[in-house]
Amino acid sequence: MSEKTEELLRIKNLTVMYNGITALRSISMTVDKGEVVSVLGPNGAGKTTLLRAISGLVKLEVGSSILFSGKEIVGYQPYKIACEGIAHVPEGRQVFPAMSVNENLEVATTRVSRGLRKGRIDSVYQLFSELAGRKNQQAGSLSGGEQQMLAIGRAIASGSELILIDEPSMGLAPIIVQRIFRTLKEIVKETRLTLLLVEQNAKLSLPLSDRIYVLSQGSIAMEGPVAEIHDNQMIQDMYFAKG
Repeated sequence: MSEKTEELLRIKNLTVMYNGITALRSISMTVDKGEVVSVLGPNGAGKTTLLRAISGLVKLEVGSSILFSGKEIVGYQPYKIACEGIAHVPEGRQVFPAMSVNENLEVATTRVSRGLRKGRIDSVYQLFSELAGRKNQQAGSLSGGEQQMLAIGRAIASGSELILIDEPSMGLAPIIVQRIFRTLKEIVKETRLTLLLVEQNAKLSLPLSDRIYVLSQGSIAMEGPVAEIHDNQMIQDMYFAKG
C-alpha cells in the first residue's frame, strides 16, 4: 500500500513577464509534504524566476495561482510568505556579511519561542560542524562553501515547512558541493524536509529527489518521478553524457 501524500504547494497557470518578454509561461506543478522536487533546465529556462515567484519577489500575471497549505499567497509580500512557512536560499547565498554566524542564525529564529531558539541553532552547528567554530566570525569573511552552509542552515533554523534552494553548488569546489549534498540527504532522511531544489548538477540533485520538472524556455517540457525521467534519453544526453 502506497503512503498517503499531503499536498503542500500547488502552482497553477503561473506566468511572469519582464519588459514584455515571457519568463514563465502557464507553469503548473505541485510539491507534496516531505517530498524533494528538483527543477532542471538550461540557463535562461526560468528556474530562478520560478523560486522568486513563489517567494513573492517578482510580479505575477493575472490568473497566476500559488497555493501553500491550501492558502492563496499570490499578492503576499515576501516577509509574509516567509512567515507562512517558506524559506528561500537564493542563488549567490546572500548572507548578512557584517553580522556574525550566530547572529545570522538568530535572525532566522525570531519567530520561534526563546525556548526553542537555542535548540534550532545548535542543530545547525551539528549539521555543519564547520560553522560551530566560527560562531562569532563575520559571515562575510567565511569561504563560499561556509557561506552556503550558513544560508542553508539559516533556512533550516527557521523551521519553515518548505525550503527553496537555488543552485547550491554554484561557484564551489567539488569537495564542498559533495559535503553540502551529503548533509542535505541526511536532513531529508531524518526529518522528511520538503525541498524544492534548482540545481544544474543533476548527478547530485537527482539521487536526492523524488520527482523532477524540466523547464525549457519558460515552460515545463517534462515532469515525472526520478526513475522515469532519469532514463529519458534527452536527460541522459543533457546531464549524464560522457565527454
